[in-house]
Amino acid sequence: MKKKVIITLIIVIAVIGLAAGGIFIYKRHALKSGTVDVIPVANYVGGWWGYSQSIDGNITANTEQNVMVTNDSVIEEILVEPGDKVTAGDVLLRYDTTLLELQMETQKTNIDVLATNIQVAERDLEEYKKIVPVENQPVTEAPVTEEPVTEEGASPGDAIPEPEPEPEPEPEVTYTKAELDAMISEKEAEIRDLKLQKKMAELEYEKMEISLDDGEVICTMDGIVKTVDSSEETIAANKPVIVVSGEGGYNATVMVDEWTFYEISQGMSVQVYSYETGMYYEGTIVEISTMPVNDYYGSSTSSYYPVDVAIHDAGDDVYEGMYVSITLNGEDIYGNSTDDIVLSRMYVREENGNYYVMKSVDGKLKKQYVTIGKIYYGEMIEIKSGLTPDDWIAFPYGKDAVEGKKTKQTEDVYY
Repeated sequence: MKKKVIITLIIVIAVIGLAAGGIFIYKRHALKSGTVDVIPVANYVGGWWGYSQSIDGNITANTEQNVMVTNDSVIEEILVEPGDKVTAGDVLLRYDTTLLELQMETQKTNIDVLATNIQVAERDLEEYKKIVPVENQPVTEAPVTEEPVTEEGASPGDAIPEPEPEPEPEPEVTYTKAELDAMISEKEAEIRDLKLQKKMAELEYEKMEISLDDGEVICTMDGIVKTVDSSEETIAANKPVIVVSGEGGYNATVMVDEWTFYEISQGMSVQVYSYETGMYYEGTIVEISTMPVNDYYGSSTSSYYPVDVAIHDAGDDVYEGMYVSITLNGEDIYGNSTDDIVLSRMYVREENGNYYVMKSVDGKLKKQYVTIGKIYYGEMIEIKSGLTPDDWIAFPYGKDAVEGKKTKQTEDVYY
């Protein structure tokens, strides 16, 4: 019987060995057979100009611009005086951004604290999930009490030394299934609330960044400076510090989503197209609201922000309420750094929250982790580090996308 068992074990081990050897030989053959095409990263250097983005809106008539200043803002310089003639895009006022910088530091600390609190709460949640409810814990039997045994050579009347008492274990904290479910539910709700607070804090910080970058108030129309009064009484009474009276003219008001909101800036040039006349007009972004509009077109996935565009040289055919399209140039939105590497997303893979490409190293494929930057419309990915223009990369999917595969350089790769 033992011999049969030994023979069976030997046969099983031999089969496993042959299978493992076959897999090894197959993989080795797959690596050696054929090559995989790689393309130059240099083809993707120069940034991404992006798409020209069109946004619909309506024409509004210019009448008056009132510049308001909050009590916690500090004016650094007013650049106009009563009677000055101004045009859309002129700087009227600059703020002292020192206080804003301090507020940004406080907000950044708040974001870091919230991130730490989220990590602690998520660890607590994982611990809760590991606890076994008291109903599911195994029942331990009571220890059996043994009769005392007389030591050999001892007289019946001799005292028997008692063993050292073992320290009692600390009572284990137990929870019922209902209690655990309640604890887990409460912790999950706490994590959701913390994440929401962190998201709101990050949005507020990004708005502060925009204010810090600008730090100035732009004229929204062509006109004449009517009044200038920066006294404490005027600011405290919530009255305009600067009033510009318009010389006619028109603006276009559009709504931009939150992704575009963080890429545009005052003074950016745009094109305005009238659906009714078929005419194009030059325009300038003169005001970007930092207050989102709720339920714009019923959207629940993105916030939308009002943006005012001053229209230059509008003719008699332009009127208030006219339906127009504003075109934002991708070059202005995304920039055109000649050093940026922006790859098509199909060449970048994600693994456990990390991104990598398949790069040719000494004629063979190797997994190369990269640090990414902006993702444009879900199609193009900015590579911050991990690749250089001198590298060559392969399509990272399919049977050929394995480390050790021989590579062949080419300029044209289609999948």
